[in-house]
Amino acid sequence: MLQEDRVYIFLDGLDDRLDKVRADMLQLQPFPTVEQAYAHVRREDLRQIVMLTKEDTVSSAAMISKGGHRSQHQPSLQLTTNGKLSTSTKPKPQIEDGGCSHCGGVKHTKDTCFKLHEYPDWWHELKA
Repeated sequence: MLQEDRVYIFLDGLDDRLDKVRADMLQLQPFPTVEQAYAHVRREDLRQIVMLTKEDTVSSAAMISKGGHRSQHQPSLQLTTNGKLSTSTKPKPQIEDGGCSHCGGVKHTKDTCFKLHEYPDWWHELKA
């Protein structure tokens, strides 16, 4: 039941533009796990971003984004080195000097280090 509650909490936090995917997820049988719900919502979110973005200059080798100012919530599209399309609606925090100065991790900073600031409850449950 705990897993199902997490799915409900996750779906409840979605933007209104994802109402359709929320309704679809609630009707799935068997009821999805949090990971399945996240993957489904992420796919739909990416689809909406790609379909609604007004990037009109695309070559077969790369996507060229126009310069100028973007609104804070306008998605940024990039073609990664492995040829996949990457989107971001929020700027990623810059990891200075290779990462965390407390534990040496490279994907976070000292300010967000779980070893220093305690692991959240959901972390232990995911690792179980």
